[in-house]
Amino acid sequence: MSRYWFPAGRAAHVPRGVLPEVGQLIASVGSRVAYRVLEITDRHRANWHEGTVAAWEKAGSPDVETWSDRERMAICEPARNPAADGQDRRGVPIYPWSYQETWIPLEDPFPVCVDCGLVWPCFCVDRNAAAAQAMAELDHLSGVMPGCCWACGEPIVGRQHSIEFPGDNLLMPGGPSPVFHTAASRKAKTASTCRDAAVAYETRWVSADPARPVRLLCPGTLFRHLDYSECSTADACPGVGATHKGGHAYCKTGVFTRSDEQT
Repeated sequence: MSRYWFPAGRAAHVPRGVLPEVGQLIASVGSRVAYRVLEITDRHRANWHEGTVAAWEKAGSPDVETWSDRERMAICEPARNPAADGQDRRGVPIYPWSYQETWIPLEDPFPVCVDCGLVWPCFCVDRNAAAAQAMAELDHLSGVMPGCCWACGEPIVGRQHSIEFPGDNLLMPGGPSPVFHTAASRKAKTASTCRDAAVAYETRWVSADPARPVRLLCPGTLFRHLDYSECSTADACPGVGATHKGGHAYCKTGVFTRSDEQT
């Protein structure tokens, strides 16, 4: 499912800080409902989103009434067949300080879903895409043969490093205990690498039973000296071969240098 929504009837991109105009046809990003803007009002500071408060403080706490990025509310009515008594009017929040859109301008006419009536692509499309992805993953998992990696589906031979997670199969209930390649270079079908898939599975595996040992992921930083290595978590580290969230630091003439800062 995509993080971003691009309605088929989108009229244009909305630059940061731009407000909708009265009478404009818009779509609410959160609800995917098409609206007609009736008025733009300022929201009281007491009702501001925490992000607005943070942006206001970062700007030096300017005068609320004149601050260009102050939070607003677009009072709208449904674009099609609005109620005469205004009972179906809604407010769409406007955050001029944010690059994340809460509204999108629409062209007229605009496509809608025949099932739910929302602006297309609607939540039906998201659910269908999620279902298709789940079925594809199930097909992959059900096709994993004994002795094969549950990330890439390929056989695990004796010379390859691997890890097995005994107990209930959390990927496919009723299946055998899953085993994964642990080499970071092996590409997987369900993640970027087999090791990434193994680390993700281990997180779920340990969460299911906190008494289980952590073998692949360490929260510390690994310091590599010329003749030995040590971790910032000391004895809590599962080993130098584990993936360290804090990264690696290398010893050079007595000075530690973070690996991601080296040139």
